[in-house]
Amino acid sequence: MARRWRARGWIGGLMAGALVASGAFGTGSPASAAPDPAPAAQPTAVRQLDDAPTQIDVTITDEEYQRLVAEGKKREAGQLKTPGVPTQAAVRPAAVIAETEHKAPQSLEAVSRQARRVGAANTDNGKSGPATATGPSTKVAPAIGDQPNQAALDQCMTEDAEDEFGRVLNRFVYCNRFEMQVNFYRVFRGIRIKMGDTEFNYELLAQGDDHERRIRTFARVQEDSMDYDWRIGWEEVFVAPYLPLSIIANCAEDFNVCNATRGPVIMPFVTWDNNTRWFYWDVYNFDRSGVGRDLLSYNGFYLQYEAMGYGVSDPGKTATRQVRCDSATYMAHGTTQYPEACVFAEVIPHLNYQVGSDHGSVALHIATAQDRPNDTWPRLVPEGVPPPRDKRIPGKYDPGNADAPGLHRITGELHPGDTRANEEHKNGACYKEGPFAAVYLDTGLPTRPNTPAEQCDEYPFGSTLEGANHPDWDFSVLAVPQRDNSVAGGILRSWYTDDRILAWDASLPAPDITNDEFYVNIE
Repeated sequence: MARRWRARGWIGGLMAGALVASGAFGTGSPASAAPDPAPAAQPTAVRQLDDAPTQIDVTITDEEYQRLVAEGKKREAGQLKTPGVPTQAAVRPAAVIAETEHKAPQSLEAVSRQARRVGAANTDNGKSGPATATGPSTKVAPAIGDQPNQAALDQCMTEDAEDEFGRVLNRFVYCNRFEMQVNFYRVFRGIRIKMGDTEFNYELLAQGDDHERRIRTFARVQEDSMDYDWRIGWEEVFVAPYLPLSIIANCAEDFNVCNATRGPVIMPFVTWDNNTRWFYWDVYNFDRSGVGRDLLSYNGFYLQYEAMGYGVSDPGKTATRQVRCDSATYMAHGTTQYPEACVFAEVIPHLNYQVGSDHGSVALHIATAQDRPNDTWPRLVPEGVPPPRDKRIPGKYDPGNADAPGLHRITGELHPGDTRANEEHKNGACYKEGPFAAVYLDTGLPTRPNTPAEQCDEYPFGSTLEGANHPDWDFSVLAVPQRDNSVAGGILRSWYTDDRILAWDASLPAPDITNDEFYVNIE
């Protein structure tokens, strides 16, 4: 059975020397030891953490192998030093740009539908969506620096991030920790023989920007995660840890859509294993690729790794994750504007309200509207008349259900007719006032709110397309304490900006699919 051993920098080198001197790895010449032929590696499916890692193969010629052995002997004799951590190139080399694969972008409808279904499939297991409620003081988009935001990293990089999908903490933070494997082969007398494999965990944290159309991706190898499983113990100690590994982040689509910056980082496996520093790449999305009022555009990004310097290596890639970018000019907190942004698209946006909080009566009202709509006002018919059907009120957060009917944001500036009509229907149902007072005379709220202590709460919100004026959906009104209604409204307004909920745009292709859809979750 092949040995597993971790080389740990200069300490590992000293340990390796002692093991070789004691005969633990044998004293035969590495070049003369001909291992048994092994079959070529078969493709392995990307997996959950307990299955096989993603893999690439490197095939080394006999001439290259002899060079590696010679370098290993110098290393054993203390004549070669292990390279340290390099300075990452700020400009991506032209050769790297030319070799990077790109694909044509999908249609807005196709990528929107796909992102929604992927998000729904990963929502009910803690892997996609906010871990905590979003309140008015929460700033979802963390500041972007040369190293990851520590709070975002600590909250995101949990066991939920340890598979192919990773974890979308919220629309501005994504993370992933997963295993990769490089299989090394040599050609011996015309036969391809496996020398061994090196396995490690990569770590990726990506942050969306709420001021530019870009994300910043940070990556490194998880410290002390390298495993070398080679047939010849001497090679496992003096060759395997010192082969170079390259890591770089790329955008998936062509240069009409997006562009990734900065060069690859190339270090020996052992240097990666002892490094705690993060390296970063920016992936920019171009507004020229955008569609509709807010110049909506999607692009993918992924991490690429490659064993460099010897043999033939096809790059390995992480799964591509989707980003949505926009240039919505109405996003703001007070006087602070957020005119451009990129968010992680594979998540189902949902606002959390809490029962028993400072907005608890609003939360209870929404829970009743979602779960027992027939118990809400306005009634479909006057009291004593059998209703022709059940009330239908959308927007309940249903984890894992990509087809659940949701809500769509509207604004007074962009949709003045809809917001005004929602307000008029609400006033008719709540106060029996305005142009629709007669409509709700016998079905509206029996007792109007006791103002100013109480206010009229409506669900779906007046700031949604599905509000009281919508012809296909029903709604609910209820008198609630003024304080609860004010707090709940402040949370909603902040969340629209913090989670980058775009307003309805009827000009988009397939608008029911491509517009932002969100939900309300009652905790």
